[in-house]
Amino acid sequence: MSVDRGSLTAEARDRRIALLTGTTRYESRADADIVIEAVFEDMAVKNQIFGVLNKVAKPGAILASNISFLNVDEIAATTDRRDAPVASKPLAEHQES
Repeated sequence: MSVDRGSLTAEARDRRIALLTGTTRYESRADADIVIEAVFEDMAVKNQIFGVLNKVAKPGAILASNISFLNVDEIAATTDRRDAPVASKPLAEHQES
């Protein structure tokens, strides 16, 4: 972690973490600048979620997915946002041992 390496203070880390919120309600993310979907690897589920996010997220919001092996272009086809979604690696792959 950056705090452990000294490149980030604990206070700065805490301020950044305080900016993050989690929810299971689509409507509560309507004003978010970025929405990160983190469900299990099932294309039908991800397509359903991005179809809803496409309707409720504000224009210009970044829609991101934690996919590891699914086709991001197929997920993007469920939206009318030509640059959605942004793929990211699952959180577990980023954790330090």
